[in-house]
Amino acid sequence: MFGNKFAVGVLQHPGYNKGGGKGGGGKSTGTATTTIDPMLKPYVTYGLSEAQKLYQSPNPQYYPGQTYVSPSQQTQQALQAQQTRALAGNPLLPAAQQQQQAVIGGQYLGNNPFFNQALAGAGQAATQTY
Repeated sequence: MFGNKFAVGVLQHPGYNKGGGKGGGGKSTGTATTTIDPMLKPYVTYGLSEAQKLYQSPNPQYYPGQTYVSPSQQTQQALQAQQTRALAGNPLLPAAQQQQQAVIGGQYLGNNPFFNQALAGAGQAATQTY
């Protein structure tokens, strides 16, 4: 009826109506048919015909206007603040770089008494031996 070969094939399959269980019996075959409720048939027919029209029609015509909501004033201000901050750079970065440079340069090694004591012992042994 609908051209659905799968449904028709399943319903007409020779083993579809076989009996189950342990009892004996011969091979049973049958054919089942399906129909649409007469009250629903006009709606189904109309729906399928409209779907076919849409499928066969040319590409859809898209709405040419704006399809999104414009950002609010607060959103625009927030985006502008983020851009300004990004372009200005991190104000903490120069101080962090200066601190790192001091560590790498050994600025903190000379004023540490514990480091001086540890180094003095190793240095004394190396000087006496060599």
